[in-house]
Formats: sequence, C-alpha cells, structure tokens
Amino acid sequence: MNQKTIMLISVVAIYVLTSTLLMAGTIPIEDIKAIVAESSENMKNEKVIRVLLQPGEVAFKRTKGWAIFTSTAMKKNVEGVLVTTDENADMMFAEYEKVRPPLPTYNLKPLKKYAYVGKPNYALVKAYVAQRTDKPDEYFAVLASRNELMIYTKDKRTYFANLEPLDIKLSPTMFFSYGEDKGIPYIKILVVDEDEVKNLHTGNVKTVVFKLCLSEMKISATGFITDEKPLYEWKGKREY
Repeated sequence: MNQKTIMLISVVAIYVLTSTLLMAGTIPIEDIKAIVAESSENMKNEKVIRVLLQPGEVAFKRTKGWAIFTSTAMKKNVEGVLVTTDENADMMFAEYEKVRPPLPTYNLKPLKKYAYVGKPNYALVKAYVAQRTDKPDEYFAVLASRNELMIYTKDKRTYFANLEPLDIKLSPTMFFSYGEDKGIPYIKILVVDEDEVKNLHTGNVKTVVFKLCLSEMKISATGFITDEKPLYEWKGKREY
C-alpha cells in the first residue's frame, strides 16, 4: 500500500467519523422546523416574551412580574430614570416580585472578552419570560449566553446547563414550542448560535433542545448536549 493510498484512507476515515459525530448530535430537521414555526406564534400571542438587555433600557422594568437586571451597569438619565449603561457587569439576576432572596447568580464575567463598543457583556445574553404549562397565569425566566443557560421559576426552582458544546460565537437565540406527551404538558426550548439560524434548514448546525416539564419539575436535553435532571429549589448555591 503506497503513501497516497494510506493518506486517502485516513482522510475518508476522518470524514466518516466527523459525519457520524455530527449526525449523533443532530436534532431531526422536522422537529427544528416545527419548533421555529410555533415559536413565532408564541411570541406574537405573548406566551413567550423577549426581555431586551441593552444600553438605555429602563432598569428593573417588570415583564409578567419578572425583573431581569445586572449587578451594576446602571445610572439615572436626565429624566431621573434608572437605565442600563454601556459598561460591563459581573452578574445578572432574574427576580420575581415579592419573592424573597437569595437569587441564583448568572455569571457574566466570562463574557467580558467578547464585549465591544455599544455591546457590553450583558447585552450578549438573551432573556425571555415564558408561560408555564401547569400554571398558565405564571411565567418563568430563561437566560442564555454563549456559555450557559439558566431557568428559574417563581417557586425558586432552578436549572443550569453548560452551552459550550454548541460553539456559539457571541450570542445564542432561542425558540419555544408547547406540547403534551402522554398527558404531561411540556415546553421545548431550542438553542442555537444566532449566526447559524440561517443554516438551520441544512440540519448540520449544532443545536440542543431542552424539554421542560414543569408539572413534574423535570428537564431533559437532546442534541449536542444530553442531560436529564430535576429542577432543584434554589437555597443560595448550585447543586450541580
């Protein structure tokens, strides 16, 4: 066997291995299309609401009872209203009205090296409040950056997930769909690099789908991240 043949075999082997790994972590394209299509409707009817995190927004503004805010990066404007600034911050919090602390800490420090003029690190986080399936009059908070996802409910149930396997460049985006499985309602949250949304139709984008069953306080993940855990009560520190 000559050198060229050996090299060709090696290249083919690497290609097959890479393709196999990509397929193993790929969400079926039909599932992705369904989640994305429904998510648009859920945003329109406010089952899911985006919370804007950018300079100039009113600080501590509540959306369905939730305030999502940074530990710093705030000042009063000329009208005397407290607004967010273009400075970086170390931490972010999601707080539901009249729910006593402690609050889970969402770490922003790793995002500082990705911030740039007009886009402080906290603006690289995507934040939403979404309607619960088991209690439609209540909403829960979801935060996601290139590094981490956090879910937090009014009754202090918490979940963190490492998003680094998705190789998100700057910011993620999320899509939400609602459904029912054997009588148990769930919410699916699709997370993907916002720069790769245009390529979702190819089926070759690194994605994860979190399936959240709040009636049972359980969550599972499929795709490039796999996980299955109960949500735990926040008592001041992470349990896992």
